[in-house]
Amino acid sequence: MCIRDRDRVFLSPLCQFPRARSRLVGVEENFLNSIYDEFYLPGAYDPDISEYGELQNSGKDDGVRGLFVNDGLQSYGGDKDSKNVVARASMREKSIESSQTLDEIKIIVAEGLKIGLSLDIGVPALITSQQNNTYRAKIRHLIKKVPGVPFSQYQQVQFYSRTLVSMQEYYVLAENLWREAEEPILQQQITEYKQSIPDGSTYGVAKDKMFIMYGRETSENERAQLQNGLKNFINIDTTMVFDTYQLVIDTERLLLFLELALVLIGFIAIVLTFFLLLVSFINNIMENVWEYGILRAVGLTTLNMQKLYIYEALSLTLASGVLGCCIGMGIAALIASQFALFTELPLSVDAPWILLGSTFALGILTSVFA
Repeated sequence: MCIRDRDRVFLSPLCQFPRARSRLVGVEENFLNSIYDEFYLPGAYDPDISEYGELQNSGKDDGVRGLFVNDGLQSYGGDKDSKNVVARASMREKSIESSQTLDEIKIIVAEGLKIGLSLDIGVPALITSQQNNTYRAKIRHLIKKVPGVPFSQYQQVQFYSRTLVSMQEYYVLAENLWREAEEPILQQQITEYKQSIPDGSTYGVAKDKMFIMYGRETSENERAQLQNGLKNFINIDTTMVFDTYQLVIDTERLLLFLELALVLIGFIAIVLTFFLLLVSFINNIMENVWEYGILRAVGLTTLNMQKLYIYEALSLTLASGVLGCCIGMGIAALIASQFALFTELPLSVDAPWILLGSTFALGILTSVFA
């Protein structure tokens, strides 16, 4: 993946309004197969593409593949646009080194730009440089969330948007954008940047991030060895190496400890509830001894009296239990929805059925045998 501050462009519909700043992000074809794709939330796909292919782990359609196929593109086929017919902007009567800049650039943008910039599948888009030279673009895919790129389905994403392109088209666009720079200071910065690119870098550009997917199941020691081996080639303090797989494992362990803590708290609550119910039912019986005596006097048998008490206790226990569960589940769903609102992940509410069932069962047993 490649992304640089000097690659800022403007993204807009064909009418050039509204438009917002965006940054070009070059990706390889296997990008989605190199990330933790469980958190890849796809949006709309370009129907002009016959087959996207499936991701290895999740089985979702590989939306990035649309950047590497030419299905449904409107090809220009030339290398000049001196009359501004295709690019709709001044090209200063000069040749463009690659006709790819006059053909449609295949891009992937965030789902939130549907509202923020009126960009959608099938809507012609423009990439405009800071020198007001434009390049036609075709939206291949909309993404809600994806690891490694700040995509969002909210319209506020237009203020920090990213535009995914293939590494080949990234190189062509970057070279043209850099060639358009006229300020001496900017030209000097570009020259220094090119000189800082390590020898042998693919596509002749520096990379901002590199994702590595293990080809098989690996142990913690193997991942640590690979992580330490990568650090031997890093001589910049700001460059960091993360083991995403280990981070997921550590998070799952933390959640497990939290669940065990909740179970312990629930067990303590069950014990306290048992004694509270026992004391409550005993006090209820003692307070209603006079009423029970009258009922016995009018002819109710001991069995009838026991049934009356049990029915009353069960009705109170079930009514309070159902009401408490409804209130608790409602609050839990509200908190979960707020969490999903900020993280933009699918809403998921898991009820502790074992703890819930044991509490109900203990309450029923207490009401019957107290």
